[in-house]
Amino acid sequence: MATNKRKYEVYLVGHGHGCYAKEYRREFMGETWATSAAKAISNIRYRMRQNGEYMPDDLGDAYDMGYVHYELEAVAA
Repeated sequence: MATNKRKYEVYLVGHGHGCYAKEYRREFMGETWATSAAKAISNIRYRMRQNGEYMPDDLGDAYDMGYVHYELEAVAA
């Protein structure tokens, strides 16, 4: 029996800490049909690599006062 696919919207999300606490970034990366949120993220990551795009590096400062971590987040549409 085949698993039903759902439509997901995938976003690039940046979570900030310390002096970058207000650096909360949410950017729409695309839509995809998938059986789970993890598979939707995988689909978009594959699509990004095919277009020569990569995840941004995490951002930190020289004094270790702040940090921003980027990840992909899938939301059922």
